[in-house]
Parts: sequence; structure tokens; C-alpha cells
Amino acid sequence: TIQEYIRQGRAYYNSEFNEMLQLYENRYSTSSKEYAQCVMWCASMCVEAGDNQQAKQLLAKSESLFKKHADGIFDGKDTIDEIFFLDTKSKLEYNNERDYMALQYYKRSHKLKKQYFGTNSEVYLTSLLELSRLYAERLKYKKSSKYHNMGYEAYVELIKKEFCSRSESERSIYWNKAAKYINKTIDLAHESGGKVPSIASAAYNALLLSKGLLLNTAVSFENYINESRNERAIENLKLKKRLTLLGATQNVLDSLDYVILDALHEKGQSYTIPQLAITWEDVRN
Repeated sequence: TIQEYIRQGRAYYNSEFNEMLQLYENRYSTSSKEYAQCVMWCASMCVEAGDNQQAKQLLAKSESLFKKHADGIFDGKDTIDEIFFLDTKSKLEYNNERDYMALQYYKRSHKLKKQYFGTNSEVYLTSLLELSRLYAERLKYKKSSKYHNMGYEAYVELIKKEFCSRSESERSIYWNKAAKYINKTIDLAHESGGKVPSIASAAYNALLLSKGLLLNTAVSFENYINESRNERAIENLKLKKRLTLLGATQNVLDSLDYVILDALHEKGQSYTIPQLAITWEDVRN
């Protein structure tokens, strides 16, 4: 049963937690901020494992410990701790099907992310998507659309920029990030049942973005280099091909990708993917 699974999991986690907490207690003390952080990390792992009861106890313990190190629960130097605490609290409330409380904690976390990381950071833009999801859970689709669209263009531009300025293997990392955004957007459009046109538009654009990223292959990158007439870039592309056949490591091949991109930059050239700029309006027209 689920209860038995949690009971067995709790025994395993308790063993892991006790070992970890003992290490922190030995190195610092049970009243230190470092120990409080460790307790909070343990709480977060419990939330991920679905052990809400123990997570709640550990979070309460970490909160009381943090209070000893500031006028409030946290001070200005502990912004990262506070963000982590609020995110964990939000997940715990969501697990307990208390969507309203989950949203309240996440709104506070989102505000801190904006102040600490800035509005152009990936952390903030991802936070907008999560806030959008939580509003959608409460069927607040207009609010959900507002936060989703606030991060839409900035997030997509970030992905496009990074995708075109990274090595071949690293581009797969950004594809995974884009896929996460695309899936959230499509889910939101589906859940709203077409009630909010801006969400439907964003979902269509997200699908077009996915097509553009998938169409981008090593072949299109090679074609661009060969047609660039950039001798340094072309020579390093040939070297990369030879080393690939000789079984060079991915790190070596990635470093050559950066040499190629640097050669393009020197000549005022840049690798771009035109398909990434296509929108639903272009399809309509």
C-alpha cells in the first residue's frame, strides 16, 4: 500500500537524514545556520518522496532554527535560504491539496527571485511559468495567462540565444529546457479549454518553436559553416570531423564547436536558426 511504501521510505530517509545531520552537528552545531540548512534540505527530500508528515516537522524545525539568526525567519543575507524554504513549503501545501496556500508561498518566493536574480534571469522566467501553473490549478486562467505571457518572449529569446551560441552536445540541454516550457504551455492551453486566446496563441507558437529546434541538426550547422567562407571556422570543422572518426571525447569536440563559433564572431558572423522566429501569424499569412 501507499502507507507501507511511505513507511519503508521513511525508514530509509531517516537513516540518511540522521547520518547527514550528525555530520553537520559534528562540524558546526545544532544551533548553527548550516545545521538549519541541512534540516531544510532533508525536508525538501521528504516532500519529493511524498512523506508530507515528516516534511512538515522538519520544515517547522528549520524555521525555528533560522529564527535564531535574524530578526525574522531570514535576513537579507539568507535570501537563497528563504527562497528554498518557501518553494519547499509551496510544494508541501500542493502535495496536501491546499492549492491556495501553495500559491501564496510561491508568490512570496517569486517576489524574492525577481529582486535577487533579476527579471532577465532564467530563474525568474521559470518562476513565472510555475506561478502560471499554480493559478491554472485553481482555474484562474486569466491570471495564469498573465504570468505565462509575461515570461513568454523573454524566455524564448533566452533559449534561442543560448541554443545558437552553444556546442552541439550543449544544445541538447537547451532543447530539454525548451521542451519543458513547451509542455507546460500546451498543458495550460488544454486545461483552459480555449477560453483564453492568448494561451492558445502561445501554445501554437511553442509548438512551432519545438519544430524549429528539432529541425536544427548538425547538418544545418555544418552547411552554415561551409557557406560562411570563414576559413578558420571551416578548417576547425574539418578537424572536428576527423577527430570524431578517431573517437575523440565529447569535451574535445565541444571545445572545437566554441573555436568555430569564435571564428564566426571575429568576422561579425553568427549562427542563427530562421525557423525559431516563425509564429502562428506567419503560418496564417
